[in-house]
Amino acid sequence: MLAYWRIGSYHADPAGADGYVPGAAGGGNASMGTANTAPVIATSSGDGYHPGGTCVLTNTIHYSGTLLSLLWRPELPGGWSLLSVAGDGNPEHQGGEIVWTRMIPPGPIEMTLTVGVPLWEWAERDVRSEVEYWFPDGSPDPSTMRPPTLTVSAADSDGDGLPDGWEAYHTGNPTGMVATADDDLDGVNNFDEGTAGTDPTNRHSVLVTDLPAIPNASGVTLRWSSVTTRVYSISQSTNLLSGFLPFITGIQATPPVNEEHVPGEDSGGHYYRLGVTAP
Repeated sequence: MLAYWRIGSYHADPAGADGYVPGAAGGGNASMGTANTAPVIATSSGDGYHPGGTCVLTNTIHYSGTLLSLLWRPELPGGWSLLSVAGDGNPEHQGGEIVWTRMIPPGPIEMTLTVGVPLWEWAERDVRSEVEYWFPDGSPDPSTMRPPTLTVSAADSDGDGLPDGWEAYHTGNPTGMVATADDDLDGVNNFDEGTAGTDPTNRHSVLVTDLPAIPNASGVTLRWSSVTTRVYSISQSTNLLSGFLPFITGIQATPPVNEEHVPGEDSGGHYYRLGVTAP
């Protein structure tokens, strides 16, 4: 009934899913305006996202005709959260969905989402969504569509590879760090700290492994502090002069700690190196 109320009239008709259809009796849909066209949606993210801050997503919904209902289901990256929504027709955020509870204005409709972004974000992220819409064309059910995926990157106004939001969080200045500098003197530069998800202002926050004092015959268990969205790898060497070779790759983060068992070898000593990426 809410959809019928939005359109302004309805009448009994056995062909309707609930015994009713939109429009005044005898009038059909001729009074509903122009022909209905499925929505075409354009999305953008301004200057990108800000780790530890927000990302503003603008969505423009183009259509002709009169909509009975419109619902938007954002599918945000893990850890991201919808903070607020504003736009034409006064959309509201309800249980993870965006709904229009008042009369839906003619297209195009512009809607802006403000999204909270966790500090650990570093790489490109995809934002997906599903849109449900219903025209007064006699269809008993709404139609759905998936707008094009929006890929967003971290804002980096000085182009140094360090996201503005990450720099601002740690220094109060969005351009306050040098990527190659080691501000906390822990032996790891700021860019590598960001990649690992560690704190560039705390010398005790660094990616290192804990090893057992005496490895047993079955091997050793490497243990390290891990960060959401990071992917780890372990390389192995029997001679540091010869370099390392990949040993275990694609290790997904299990925050706050990862453990990986490395089987024992037949003979000789072995060296292990831990790597990390922010995909």
